[in-house]
Amino acid sequence: MEASRKPLAKVEGRRRMPFSGLTIAWRGTPSLDDWVAYILRTKSTKFILADHVSERKVKTLLSRLKTMSKKEVEQLARAKGTELHGRPANDTGGTRGTKAWPSSEEV
Repeated sequence: MEASRKPLAKVEGRRRMPFSGLTIAWRGTPSLDDWVAYILRTKSTKFILADHVSERKVKTLLSRLKTMSKKEVEQLARAKGTELHGRPANDTGGTRGTKAWPSSEEV
């Protein structure tokens, strides 16, 4: 007899930032690093603020965004360089902030 597993609970939320007036939405699974936070717009594009991060990083980001202006929040999202359905062009997987090994020509 095969034991059935209970599906993991998904968590969603949204909060309107008091200073900027933007609405930030987030979703993810507790205890997994699959959280995403993005700016909600009436347009079809959603600017991502955080992608594939922990719940703690999303909550920290939300507290930082409370005091930022609309322009600062949008610049932060543009610096990420992606929309909701795509990965950033500069994302190399799991090598956050590390440089690639130099080629033989550079040495």
